Amino acid sequence: MVYRKDGTPLEPKLLSGGERAIFNLVLRCAIYRLLAMGFGGDRADGLPPMILDEPTVFLDRGHINQLLKLIDMMRGIGVGQIIVVSHDESLIDSADHVFQVEKNPITNMSSIVKL
Repeated sequence: MVYRKDGTPLEPKLLSGGERAIFNLVLRCAIYRLLAMGFGGDRADGLPPMILDEPTVFLDRGHINQLLKLIDMMRGIGVGQIIVVSHDESLIDSADHVFQVEKNPITNMSSIVKL
């Protein structure tokens, strides 16, 4: 069972789509942290990359801001690489490095361009 800060139970089925999406991201980050650092540690060196695939789907602007705070928090605990795959260009300003995948319409081959 998951609880709110005030101790009341959180019912995921009563959340909006965006609230459910951010809840799932937070839950995944918590699981990542437990698996990467163990149950007793506060920080670990050399954490594996965290990969987020299309994390802004179903998120409104406010929830995207929460996602960016969550990513900053994960950086704060020592996650050195956070890879975000997204069509959402609003995330570009938060990135250290941006790569764009382009598809050649003639050959159907993809190439990666660093922006």
